[in-house]
Amino acid sequence: MGIFLLLGIGLAVTIPIALIDSGAKASFAIPIGLLVGAALFFGLSALYINVFGDIYNQMVVARNEGEKRLLDIDTQLQRRADLVPQITAIAERFLSHERGTLESVIQARKQFDTTTGRSERIAAGDSLGSSLVTLFSVAESYPNIVSSTNIQSLHSELIATENQIAALRLEFNGTANRYNDLIESFPRNLFARLFGFTRESPLNVNTRNG
Repeated sequence: MGIFLLLGIGLAVTIPIALIDSGAKASFAIPIGLLVGAALFFGLSALYINVFGDIYNQMVVARNEGEKRLLDIDTQLQRRADLVPQITAIAERFLSHERGTLESVIQARKQFDTTTGRSERIAAGDSLGSSLVTLFSVAESYPNIVSSTNIQSLHSELIATENQIAALRLEFNGTANRYNDLIESFPRNLFARLFGFTRESPLNVNTRNG
């Protein structure tokens, strides 16, 4: 945006000079007050555009960083949901007496798959994570499933995914805090209200592993 400031200053300087020069050659003189007013108008306009542009761009960049973090979180939530069919397929062979627990996982996954809103999708992901925690807690009482190589592999992948989700949520919260500070500080808060920049709410960081 500095180019606009330089352009305005240049116009503020050259226009009065050109007008004075042309006025000197003509049969009439341009009032000095008009020249000063024109210079101030161009100079202040360029300064306003430069400051406004920088402030607006800062808020856009901060908001976009938060959106990127949310997309990263959603990717990991989907990765966790994709593990569910494999987990339940194996668990069904050993947990025939725990149908309710299995059904809650299956339903939670369906709910996640059919949810589209950002906050609703995160909430559905949290519900799915909780149901998986319950499933693996129940599975600990069944040595056959605990000793299954496939379940151990899926459990390890689930833990890695949960840790990644927690780390990304912490990153988002840090980004959201910086964004909130930016749009609430003066004079940015004036522009934020004008252009609809609103606060971001932090996410709960679920550190429980499946």
